[in-house]
Amino acid sequence: MTNFLKLAVALFIIIPLSSNAGEAALVDATKVPNSAASGEIPKINDPRILEIQADDVVMGDPKAPITIIEYSSLSCPHCGHFHKDVYKHIKSKYILNGKVKYVLRDFPLNSAALLAAKIAHCGGNDRYFDFVSTLFEWQDMWAFTREYMYPLEKIAKLGGLTDEKYKECTNDKKLEDFILARAMKANNSLEIDQTPTFFINGERFSGAKPYSFYEQIIEKKLSEIKK
Repeated sequence: MTNFLKLAVALFIIIPLSSNAGEAALVDATKVPNSAASGEIPKINDPRILEIQADDVVMGDPKAPITIIEYSSLSCPHCGHFHKDVYKHIKSKYILNGKVKYVLRDFPLNSAALLAAKIAHCGGNDRYFDFVSTLFEWQDMWAFTREYMYPLEKIAKLGGLTDEKYKECTNDKKLEDFILARAMKANNSLEIDQTPTFFINGERFSGAKPYSFYEQIIEKKLSEIKK
């Protein structure tokens, strides 16, 4: 069984993509059934996972007092909303000012999201967040169709991946295993029940909310640090 199927089985999902670009790729692309469905609060079984890891790509000052870790699927519409409409405000007010460091961890919910995540990583750490931003910005072009490979290839090449590099990227089993292993670890350790899921200095928040919500949480945590 491939790692992708193992992850799908662990999450109780095998996700087909819609054949129509205007339809959602999933019945609900943002939710994963687990204990939260019964009203239980998902547990953090291993808090060490919420520390910055050596293989994380970090946006912002590594010494920033606030850490935001987002588990996201690049094909998730709510994740796209966050990155197009909310993240830019957090970045300008808090990340660029040294108050927040931000990490995005892949939690691909289908094969299109997995390929998109591979492309983002193949661009290298210096261009990782540029690729992520572009993939979310152009999400409607690729995320909700069975013919996702062609638009993703176009995005990859516009981002600077050569034909050879793109081919290497799509065939990179080691990278694929890395992405899926981290998602599996998140599922086991954090009981992720939907994307996006955020941990702000260890506190869980799920779903894409307006900027004012995140601003309030960040300001509260900054004030707690100052006390």
